[in-house]
Parts: sequence; structure tokens; C-alpha cells
Amino acid sequence: MDQFTTPLITALIAAVVSLVVSLLTHYSNRRKLHSEERRHTIEQRRQLTEKLMDLRLRTYPEAFAITDDLTSTYTTKNHDMSPEHVEAVKMEMIKWNKEKGAFLLTKASIRAYRSLIDSLSVMPQKNGKYSDKQRDQMWRCKNRFRGTLKSDLKLFYNRYAIYHLFQNLPEKLRSLL
Repeated sequence: MDQFTTPLITALIAAVVSLVVSLLTHYSNRRKLHSEERRHTIEQRRQLTEKLMDLRLRTYPEAFAITDDLTSTYTTKNHDMSPEHVEAVKMEMIKWNKEKGAFLLTKASIRAYRSLIDSLSVMPQKNGKYSDKQRDQMWRCKNRFRGTLKSDLKLFYNRYAIYHLFQNLPEKLRSLL
């Protein structure tokens, strides 16, 4: 019986060791694959974020230029804003949104854009002139919209700065976070 048990025990031990080694290899490879996938996802997000920022930096100044007309007409007290001028600004903003801004705006920017368009869509109250309340509403909506555009750029900058700060940390510190 000893003749068969020793080789059998040796074979069983070899099988168990082989099984343990293969499980450890599988676990190690799976962890490495997950780590590479995560790194790839982070890099892809970074690249897409940079492209988004690039597009915003090229597109947002146009919205500022269009809404600048509201600033100059609002601040001059003796100048009446004509409904034609307000309509022209509104149509330019709609065109800007359709052609360039629609996919770049955040949720807050979209809400501010819609309230700006709504405020520009009101009809003048008396004698074809806008009341002080209507002009104030247009001015406030314009400022809110421009503020959200600035926030979009600042939000990106903060995320980008944090990402680069994290990437420059030593490996031991990064693993602690």
C-alpha cells in the first residue's frame, strides 16, 4: 500500500500547489487588468475634459460678446432698449446655443440660459418701451447666465488642478488617499 500512497500523496500535493498557484495568478492578473482599466478610464476622462475645456474657451466668449449688447443698453439710463434690439440679441443667443453652446452648457448654465431667453421674450409694457422691472430682469438674467459660464470654467480649473496635484504626489501618499 505504501507504494501507491506516497505517489498519490505527492500527486495530490502537486495538484493543490498547482491549483493555489493558478488561483493566485488569476487573482493577480485580474487585479492588474482592473488597475489598467481604471488608469485608462482616468486618462480618457482627462483627455475628454481637456477637449471640453478647449471648446468652452473658444465658445463662451461669443456668448459674452452677444450679451455685451444688453450691458451697454441697460446701463445708459436715457437710452430706451428697442424691442427690435432685444429680439436681435435673443435670436443671436438662440443661434449661438443651437450651433455651439448646446452640448457645452452645464445644467446650471442651461437653466440660466433659459431664464435669459425668457426675460428677452417678454413684450414691452407701455408705448413699445420696457419697464424698469423688465429691464432689471433682463440685466439680472444676463448676469446670472454669464456667472454660470464663468463657474463652468472655474469648476473645470479646480478639478484639473486637483487632478494634477494628486498625480504629482509620491506613490506612498497616493495609496493612503
